[in-house]
Amino acid sequence: MSRLPATKPIKPLKTIEAYRHFSVHESEIDQRPGRYYVSARDGTRTALLLGPFAQHQQALAAVPVGMACAHQHDPVHAPWCAYGTCRLADEETKVRPGIYNHVQIAQAAELVIDLSLCTSEVA
Repeated sequence: MSRLPATKPIKPLKTIEAYRHFSVHESEIDQRPGRYYVSARDGTRTALLLGPFAQHQQALAAVPVGMACAHQHDPVHAPWCAYGTCRLADEETKVRPGIYNHVQIAQAAELVIDLSLCTSEVA
């Protein structure tokens, strides 16, 4: 009769509570003026969903709306994206609108966001 090889003890799995969770409320607000966007990341790809906003706090407030737009537009891929904000570099001359700026949403996820806060400067 053959013996089974010795095995290492199995480490207990981490629970969901063991991981660090971030929320919009934990984000630090960038006080610099600039062109801020609500962004979605999927691996190495980044999409600019809403913006540009003149202030970071405005973009942070619009993250739930950007997420709701993405989930309505692409319910298969949107749940796997990471959502947040990004700032266009000061030296960047090409300013483009967010892909969901045209969407007329009065209430998305029970939040009211005034999309007129997006700056109109588009190169």
